[in-house]
Amino acid sequence: MLSRQDDTQEIIEDTPTRYNNTFIQIEHRELGIKVPGNSKTRPCPSASEANPTESSNTIKRIINWMYQYPVRNRPSQPPSTSHISRISSESTFPSLELQRNMCNNSLESMASRKLAGSLKQEEFDFAGADKIFSSAWLDDEHVILGTKCQRLIVLNVKTKKQIQIPGCNTINYPPSGETSLYKLMQCSGIHSIAINPSKTMLAAGAGKPSESIHIYSLPSFEIIAILDGHVDMVFSISWLDDFNLVSGSRDKSLKVWKIHEPFATYNSFNLPERKIYQPANSLIRHDQKVRDLAFDRSSHNIFTLSADGTVKIWDSKECTVTNSVPLYYTNETVCLGLDTSNHLIGVGSQSHVSLIDPRIGKIVHIVDSLDDGWGVRSLCTMNSLLTIGGGLGRISFYDLRVQRYLEWQGPSTSPSKSLFQQSGSGWLDKDVIFQRHFQGIPVYNAVYSMAYDSSGSRLFTCGGPLQLNLRGSYAGLWE
Repeated sequence: MLSRQDDTQEIIEDTPTRYNNTFIQIEHRELGIKVPGNSKTRPCPSASEANPTESSNTIKRIINWMYQYPVRNRPSQPPSTSHISRISSESTFPSLELQRNMCNNSLESMASRKLAGSLKQEEFDFAGADKIFSSAWLDDEHVILGTKCQRLIVLNVKTKKQIQIPGCNTINYPPSGETSLYKLMQCSGIHSIAINPSKTMLAAGAGKPSESIHIYSLPSFEIIAILDGHVDMVFSISWLDDFNLVSGSRDKSLKVWKIHEPFATYNSFNLPERKIYQPANSLIRHDQKVRDLAFDRSSHNIFTLSADGTVKIWDSKECTVTNSVPLYYTNETVCLGLDTSNHLIGVGSQSHVSLIDPRIGKIVHIVDSLDDGWGVRSLCTMNSLLTIGGGLGRISFYDLRVQRYLEWQGPSTSPSKSLFQQSGSGWLDKDVIFQRHFQGIPVYNAVYSMAYDSSGSRLFTCGGPLQLNLRGSYAGLWE
């Protein structure tokens, strides 16, 4: 996390300022700032002689010394928004809290670096399934997946056995009169899966023609409720507690739901009855679709990302917006990543990841993505390590403590170091569209969803072709 105790600078669209990566190196008790492109590292006052009673003053001396050397660059392109963005100049240097994290968790950071370079991928065959949009770990052996073709699948990562759960694609909702095949292609699929804290219920958001949320009882996977109220595709779901959840949709709304009877009931024919719920609250505070959302249980804040180029911070108890953060980079903003340990929200866009500190409601750092403009498609965090899944199928690891991508030695055939892992080939339907328009062109699998297991040592990734008209799927386990 970056911070600087200084006045706030007003940044206007035609004179943007961008805070570049500041590499902080701690080696032999000497702290220095390394500027990208410059091999020289200016030494700072050593902390090696400081005793415990003087540690606070020593840290202050180090931070004050750091303030003398700002590192700033202008962005490669101006922001596309027309509003004025207030970016705090607190964001120039790492905060005291981040410095402490770097020192106290150096072993953890070293383990994370080693993990990223040693990960090996095991692929799973999902032939016939089109684009895996969402995933979540049920336990240490099973992952639940949602696809564009409305399939809900449980995968055993040890035996590779797959079980399809009936539900989203079996309930017959009549499509509206204006529904076309092209519109269904754009608006279909299970884009979000969420499991409540006690792991007794699972929520899956569906697209057209149902535009609803299905609540399943775990571990039986019986549908016990249908949440009906959105008028367009549900992009994201998050549980507030065991019986309350929020959802964001293409219809621009944030809806709050309360599950009053979380148990299946049966009619006289001994068939389960599905209760239909209406939203307890429906709020529209964005000008365009709500593309993703996240909930922080420690602060009770909800964060919503919209195509209107803003991230809004909500008080979940009052259902009110407490802050609205305008983004620098607004093209293809499709995913959020929440790091509660460092109080950061990651926002993925076409070529960048923006990091927001919700406590001050400002962007504090911007990272260039490694996918050559193909878009950041998924984000997740583990032990201050931001994992980035891209449209080009690259999986990269950004260390939030030292603010740089992890790198490791590549294959023996390549002397250069690697900055990312590559998603597998997966399954691709080489239909007429492929043969006419993509024959001979490499097709990569975008990483639409990622999830670490409870131990943090295994990463599940999944996705499919980024192109709308291509059918395909990919799923892999890194360990």
